[in-house]
Amino acid sequence: MLYKVPADAAEKIKELQNSSEKSYGILQELMTKKLGERIAAVPVPEHSYWGESKTLSKLTINVTTNCNLRCKYCFADFGVYAGYEKGNMNPEDAVKYLDNLIVKNGITNLVGYSEKICAVIAKYDIRLTISVDGPGEIHDLQRIFPNGSGSAELVFKNAKLLKKNIDAIEATYTINHVLADISLKDLRKYLSDTFDVKKGRIMAVPVTGNAEQSVL
Repeated sequence: MLYKVPADAAEKIKELQNSSEKSYGILQELMTKKLGERIAAVPVPEHSYWGESKTLSKLTINVTTNCNLRCKYCFADFGVYAGYEKGNMNPEDAVKYLDNLIVKNGITNLVGYSEKICAVIAKYDIRLTISVDGPGEIHDLQRIFPNGSGSAELVFKNAKLLKKNIDAIEATYTINHVLADISLKDLRKYLSDTFDVKKGRIMAVPVTGNAEQSVL
């Protein structure tokens, strides 16, 4: 699950990152106090990694719950994850997080970009994991805008602008690839060659639970 946290909470969490001496109870108390009643009502399972490592190794911040695409295999209800309200993080808050986080990585569909956003990515040296499903004709069958049009042209254009920051790729393998005689191996090779990303940094996941897009 993804949560928006205040800057002072992010700073406290950062302090806990490299301290194995800090107790799990301190972090849980911080989460309860800063993240509100909604998360406070959800106990952390005793078997979870929180209780085992006592060290926060990764913090994910969701900057929007209002996705600009309508991917046909989406499991996240187009950003709201079956319960959250649609909305975007305040830009000022986003900058505060960037100023306080140690390592900065982002996951993006490469659609909503401007010169200003590209400048911020360059300034903070944000490493990007991009979502691309292969050749444009395949990508456009499944990663579409609300009006039904494909997003490939814009994605490939923005990929050229952000080439230096692209560090990894996430792809979804569907029946469309199968019908086009593109194997998982073929897909990973295409993405590696096209975006100059090492194959070890490319994750291609087959769809199995969607009746329309499933490869099974």
